[in-house]
Amino acid sequence: MPEIASALLEAGLDTPTLRRLAGETESRSRADAEPLVSRLFGELGVPYPLDEKAARLWTSRQVSREVIAGVRNPWAAASHLEIVLGLGC
Repeated sequence: MPEIASALLEAGLDTPTLRRLAGETESRSRADAEPLVSRLFGELGVPYPLDEKAARLWTSRQVSREVIAGVRNPWAAASHLEIVLGLGC
C-alpha cells in the first residue's frame, strides 16, 4: 500500500489518509490496512468495496489509459483484459 499511496500523491491526489498510507510501515496484512483503505475511498468519493462490475470497468479504463499513453503494449493489454474480465475463449 505505501507504494500505491506514494504514486497517488505524486500524481496529485492528496488526502490525510493517503499521506498516512504512504508512510505506513507497520501493516503486515490486508486486515491491517483495511480501515485506512476504506477511509481513503470515502475521502475520494468512491464506493467501497466496489462491486465486481465497477471493478471491471475501472480496470478496463485504466488499462485503456495506459495504452493511449503509450506505456502499455496494446496486444499485451488486450490479453490482460481478456484474463481479468473473464473473456477468454
